[in-house]
Formats: sequence, C-alpha cells, structure tokens
Amino acid sequence: MKRIAFDLDGTLTIQANIDFLDCNFYEREKQYKKMLPNKKMIKLINQLYREGNIVFIVTSRHLEHKKTTEYWLKKNKIKYYYAIYDKPYYDRIYDDKALTP
Repeated sequence: MKRIAFDLDGTLTIQANIDFLDCNFYEREKQYKKMLPNKKMIKLINQLYREGNIVFIVTSRHLEHKKTTEYWLKKNKIKYYYAIYDKPYYDRIYDDKALTP
C-alpha cells in the first residue's frame, strides 16, 4: 500500500486556458463546474484506489471551493480518501518525503 497524491487542475481535469487570478469567486465556481475530466488519469487513480493504495487529491483551489470541487469529483466518479486544499504554488519543490529527492 502506498500513499499517492494527484493534483486536480491540469491532471485530473483537462486544463482550460483560464486565468483564475483575474476571476472572482462566482466566476471561478462556474469555471470549476465546467472543467472536463481527464479520463485516462481518472482511470489510473481509480485503479490505484481499488488496489488498496491511499489516494488523495491535492489542489491549489481554496477551501471556499470545497463543495464545488467535491461535487465535480463525485460527478466524475473519482475514488479518493481525502482532498487537501490551498496547496502552495511553486516552480520546484525539494522534499525529504519524496521517493528520490
């Protein structure tokens, strides 16, 4: 059993050309609801979940979008244990918990 994290936007979704920095709360909600699923990645995440791995979602989406995000995950039949919100944006990360830092 492994702990496996999946990013949401651009990984489990097919990322649209949206500049979320210029959107207000309601515009973001509308865009999040319309995100298209990346079926190949969803198949992978669900397979890993069925194999007994601890699968979780990490996203830069703010916690205020939790309801819409969880609705989208459920609608697209994505299996996961929990979601982590407010992931910081970075260009590179070094982490001792990674398999090969």
